[in-house]
Amino acid sequence: MGKVKEAEDAFRRAERLEPHLAAAYFNHGLLYLDHEIEGMDKIKRLEAAISMLGRYRDEMGLTLPKDDPVDKYVGEARKLIDLEKKRLEKKATDAAKPKPPPDTAAPAPAPVSAEPVPAGGATPVPPPK
Repeated sequence: MGKVKEAEDAFRRAERLEPHLAAAYFNHGLLYLDHEIEGMDKIKRLEAAISMLGRYRDEMGLTLPKDDPVDKYVGEARKLIDLEKKRLEKKATDAAKPKPPPDTAAPAPAPVSAEPVPAGGATPVPPPK
């Protein structure tokens, strides 16, 4: 995580020093898209990626190449947000379901016969008198 934090700090410094440096916003967005950020939940991180990539698109303006991957990355972030929301909803639904009480009764021991049991599990025959 140390290198990710260093990269995040570097992108923030670059954005502060050169507010129109499109590459800083693009790379900052990719950092949020591809890496966990300490103290930032997944949805907020992906929303930040979308915001940074949007800022990149705005800074590029008419110079944005037609084959630029920014829209692909934004779409990927949106899909990941949807998946995370569904995962969290399922987790909440599962947590709200009543749980069956644990089965604490020990199974009854198998009856023990005083008669020897012949091989094959056949019913014992009483010895002749």
